[in-house]
Amino acid sequence: EDGMVVRSRTLFEDIAEKTASADPLGWSVLCDVQMETPGYVGRMEDFLKKNPHSIVAPQLKYAHAANLFDRQDYVSAAAVYADIERKSLYKRQIDEFLFCQAYCDLEMSRLTAATEKFTELTKRPKSDYTAPAQYVLGYIKYEMKDFLSALGWFEKSATDPRFTENSSWY
Repeated sequence: EDGMVVRSRTLFEDIAEKTASADPLGWSVLCDVQMETPGYVGRMEDFLKKNPHSIVAPQLKYAHAANLFDRQDYVSAAAVYADIERKSLYKRQIDEFLFCQAYCDLEMSRLTAATEKFTELTKRPKSDYTAPAQYVLGYIKYEMKDFLSALGWFEKSATDPRFTENSSWY
């Protein structure tokens, strides 16, 4: 989290060599995933195949899914997100996880699943993902011609400066 990924990777590699332990190797692979080092997918898949129950496995999948999401490969990202148990993530990752899963559903026209996840997100404690979820719910309801419901979601999202202009337009 402090931008020391390259140095961390080196340290984890050293520990893995000295201890022959899988988890330091997994953390090293996670550094590759986070830096999107060429060939990281093969290295990650190899690690997961050999160590499917490692404590690092959910973080590897989560970081890889985020990379796919950022590349707008929503179908592939959705498949990886579906393979992650929410309880295996850090609490600080849950809102982003829900948002990304819901957005993938939206992009794949799975509106019921997207609506359920975005709605769940709006019921959680307020986060950076609350207003985006409200806005997207407004958009979904608007597209479904449920204008009264859309209005309610747009009014909620309009309180966030990131969405005030667009929400007010709708």
